[in-house]
Amino acid sequence: MTDFACRLDRFLAVPCAAMLAACTMHTTIATERDGGSSPPRDGSVAFDSGAPVGTDALVPPPVDTGTPPDSSAALCRCDETCMVAADDRRCTGAADCAVYEHQKDCCGGIQAIGVRASELTRYQGNEVGCIPACACAADYTLEDGTRVNWGRAAADCVGGSCVTVEGLGEGDLCGDGLGLCSVALVCCLPGGPGGPARCSTTCPTDVP
Repeated sequence: MTDFACRLDRFLAVPCAAMLAACTMHTTIATERDGGSSPPRDGSVAFDSGAPVGTDALVPPPVDTGTPPDSSAALCRCDETCMVAADDRRCTGAADCAVYEHQKDCCGGIQAIGVRASELTRYQGNEVGCIPACACAADYTLEDGTRVNWGRAAADCVGGSCVTVEGLGEGDLCGDGLGLCSVALVCCLPGGPGGPARCSTTCPTDVP
């Protein structure tokens, strides 16, 4: 357009330099209005999609990976009371449950908690390194805070959830609705014929 404008300069009253200045100003205004971009020089036409251009447009949308795995076992720390997730308590019978003994304070007190037997090992990992550091009396409680003799906790399934109850001791009668043996004890039949079952650390191997 520059050469054409200059050839017309002798026929027009507008000087060639003025026309060039006007063209330059028009190009500058259009560039600033379009966000600093220049029109293509190869004759093609650029279309504005209307979407803002920036780094956000290059970031892919977040992908939903579902609910993260439960990490409540990691929340059971030494010298603090522990809250067990409901999913780690689900059960259909007492056989699904186990007693998790957690050090609840620096005295070495134990909080006996009912958990699914399949989750017991994971929870017991929290007790690694838990050492009583205070010179004070320790007690043994069920998860509801009830104090019982040391180790006298049993795991039962109540309303579809594992809980701890006061268990039977060594030599106590068990079975047939008499109660559950405490942690580390099992309900054993007597060594000879007849007689009721009793709680014991080990069961006789010569049961007929």
